[in-house]
Amino acid sequence: SYLYKFPLDADGPEDVTVAYTFENGTRFDDIQLVGDTFYWDHNTHTAAGQVQPGFIKKRAKTGTTSTTLVTGLGLNYGLQVFDSHMVWLEIRAANGVLSVYRAPIAGANVADVELVTAVVNGGFMARQGAYAYWTHKAANGSGRIQRLLVDDPEAKVEQVATDLNLPEGLVTDESYAYFKQLDSLYRVPLAGGTPERLSSVTAANDAQATAIFYVDDKYVYFAA
Repeated sequence: SYLYKFPLDADGPEDVTVAYTFENGTRFDDIQLVGDTFYWDHNTHTAAGQVQPGFIKKRAKTGTTSTTLVTGLGLNYGLQVFDSHMVWLEIRAANGVLSVYRAPIAGANVADVELVTAVVNGGFMARQGAYAYWTHKAANGSGRIQRLLVDDPEAKVEQVATDLNLPEGLVTDESYAYFKQLDSLYRVPLAGGTPERLSSVTAANDAQATAIFYVDDKYVYFAA
């Protein structure tokens, strides 16, 4: 269970070294560094299609041991960490429904983890500012982009875009959420509005070709 490092001015693979060693066969799904602390989803897969106990963990960048924040989860991914809460996508049981869950950043018993809303399998999640955004990947006009003001316990799920057809892949900048729909790239204002089509149709042969990787001040980068 290693995290590796590579100097930006290095020449090749021989310059890759171990930066951190983690314990207990840790898997890193959606690991991120928030301040001086790593947070990640740890899923214990044993066979394709099975949902085994999942965890959310953290570890200080200068630490030597990890802390488990939540245990007893299903397959969880898309973790986003905010000031006082964290949210993620999770399938709680085999053949179950993908849902958005929320818990205090300090951790919680699985029985106390809050179910925010059910979505559709194949969803993506991203953070922009104080909000988490995610796709509700339904077909035939039932698809949506939704968001939640995560640190507000009274906040309700808001609709950013509706009447979509299988929205997937999601990145954000300070103005827009970018997603794909029926093999075209779209964007919609963060606070909601009418989606704007940005690209022609480029048929995808597999799920990986739906990826939207990054957006900067000039371009959005996506697979096609």
